[in-house]
Amino acid sequence: MTDLNQKQSQAVVFIANGMRLTDVARALKVSDRTLRTWRNLPEFARQLREIKQDYYDSAQNKLCSVCDRAVTSLIELSENPGIPPQVRLRACEVILNFSKPTESDDDLNSAVKTLCTLGIMPANMANKLSEHGEHFVEAMKKTMTEGFDNV
Repeated sequence: MTDLNQKQSQAVVFIANGMRLTDVARALKVSDRTLRTWRNLPEFARQLREIKQDYYDSAQNKLCSVCDRAVTSLIELSENPGIPPQVRLRACEVILNFSKPTESDDDLNSAVKTLCTLGIMPANMANKLSEHGEHFVEAMKKTMTEGFDNV
């Protein structure tokens, strides 16, 4: 494994951040051909993959960290009688669409467990969905038959 020089390391970071290759070459004062040669180096490719994976993981962690707050907000919206009925109904729809059962409850539980294991869904969010899922299904059924104000 060959270490990269300073310009090559900078090129990795620039490319990982989405900079166009011609702009990277210009910024580093190298030719496009030199940059293409660097991109074919195994260490260059490895570091580029690593940085892109780090960026992806960071973005995914940020999204997961706000999921719990989003579910809590949806639950509060759907249960607050002071919120306009159409907003409450939409909150219920979002929750139902998000927690829609698959072929069976076992499949849903398996899917949620897989999402938690992969770090895509925080466990506390999965627990909230399972705690409130049945309530929202019943509320939605009642809404469809009796109107929103009677829920």
